[in-house]
Amino acid sequence: MVRMSNIVSFPLPRATFTFAVTHDAESGMWVAVCDDLCVATEAPTYEALVDRVWLVAPEMAMENGLNIPEAHLRLLFQHESMHRAAAL
Repeated sequence: MVRMSNIVSFPLPRATFTFAVTHDAESGMWVAVCDDLCVATEAPTYEALVDRVWLVAPEMAMENGLNIPEAHLRLLFQHESMHRAAAL
């Protein structure tokens, strides 16, 4: 006998958070900031920064009361830069 159910389950949506990424030329550090997760962190290389953000983002989501499984987190890294005039 096949049992039918009228319960429909939907997959959890992905939660997307955008990190503004800048490079501080004076200190040589890469900086990532996400106001939605209350995260600001830095690292000496871009790759290390991405690793650092993935380390702290799930924990910060939980600290902010967001019960989002890590598998459903989507992090966007938006690199921001400013033009600097060259000295003549």
